[in-house]
Amino acid sequence: MWLFFDGGFVSVVRKPGDRRLCVRARVAADLDRFRAYCPELSAVEADAGTDYPFRCWASRAAVARAAGQVVRGISYPNFKDRVAEVLGGERAVLCGRVWSTLLALAAPPSTRPARRRPPSPRGRRQPPAGGKQPHRGGSGAVTAAGGG
Repeated sequence: MWLFFDGGFVSVVRKPGDRRLCVRARVAADLDRFRAYCPELSAVEADAGTDYPFRCWASRAAVARAAGQVVRGISYPNFKDRVAEVLGGERAVLCGRVWSTLLALAAPPSTRPARRRPPSPRGRRQPPAGGKQPHRGGSGAVTAAGGG
């Protein structure tokens, strides 16, 4: 689960074989601020070899209580503005980019911008035997153009 709150961003997962949840962050201070809601978090472990270099562990119940406290503490009308107040403009810009990216979910599929594929390194595709060009249907599947 990704949890964006006015103190930062954490990712909460359950690793195979662990009974506790792993609370990960890209910024160690985000874990420190989350600790205000979840004092049961273990000490921060740093591992620069992963996409989330900072990690803590806590019980599922402790993380659930913390998430509830985050929600109960909401008193602002706009999340990105609150992030700018607490964490600064640079972090608010990053949250705005996440917001912008997810805005695509609100658009009906037929109005979403088409994804552009880079040109094939081997050049243009040759038509299949029989001379018919492949046609991409609405599902993205390749179908034969023309006929039936």
